[in-house]
Amino acid sequence: MKKTILTRIFLNSFFTLVMFATMLSGSHIAHATDGASTTITIDLQNPISANTFQQFIDSVMTGVVELLTPVIVLMFLWTGFLFIKAQGNGEKLGEAKKALMYTIIGAALVLGADGLSKVLESTFTGI
Repeated sequence: MKKTILTRIFLNSFFTLVMFATMLSGSHIAHATDGASTTITIDLQNPISANTFQQFIDSVMTGVVELLTPVIVLMFLWTGFLFIKAQGNGEKLGEAKKALMYTIIGAALVLGADGLSKVLESTFTGI
């Protein structure tokens, strides 16, 4: 219950700040003091280097693949070590096979998600 309330407070605050920033973006605020007026111009800069949603997704997926590729290689090496360590023990071989299966599934998910994002990007660009 407390997490739900805190989550709602956080989301409401976040969206209020976003809406306030959107309203102020590129606007001019005039303030008059003792007959002199001061104009303040507020321009918000895009902190993300991507200009479109497709570029953003592409950069995120590239970062994920670059980050997880060494992890995948290390997991394959660890799985090989588990096979060597098993030395014919049936129970340990089963654990090593399970680790190999999970490593292959994880590698397929990471690399498949990157490939799927590229296919979807080219499909939607073609439409």
